[in-house]
Order: sequence, then C-alpha cells, then structure tokens
Amino acid sequence: MEQDYTEEIEKIMRGMNCQKDFECYKSGLRYLCKTQDAGMEDYLLCLEDQSHECSFSSIVGKNTHCSCPLLYHMSKRLEKEWNGL
Repeated sequence: MEQDYTEEIEKIMRGMNCQKDFECYKSGLRYLCKTQDAGMEDYLLCLEDQSHECSFSSIVGKNTHCSCPLLYHMSKRLEKEWNGL
C-alpha cells in the first residue's frame, strides 16, 4: 500500500512545476503549506502569510485559494485515512 501511495504522489509531481522544489514531499511532509479544506473541488483555502509568492495561490473575494495538485491530493488522502479509523 505504501508503494502505491508513493507512485501516486510521484505521478502527480511529474505533471506539475513546483517553485518550492516539492519541499513538502521531500521533507517527509514536515513542511506542508498551511491550508484548510473548505469543501471545494480541486482547491484548499491557503492560510500562508506569504501566499502571494506562490504560483498555486489565487485571491478569490476575501479568501486565498491553493490549487496545488500535490497538496490537495495529500490532504484528501489523509482525510480519508483519518475518517477510516
């Protein structure tokens, strides 16, 4: 199962360009950007102070959205695992 998850992550990484050089994944998930799931498809709420410096962030109304495919996938995957306990 762990191998399948690693393959999923690496497939997503191959399809994107990360200006942070995938620090979240390479750090063993210790350095994840601060986000919150707001029930949106393909987006998370970005809670980072320096969100304007990230190419995956966009301001929508009063909120900043995160469209990082890797972070979104990991968030949804972890949510499923926690709910399955």
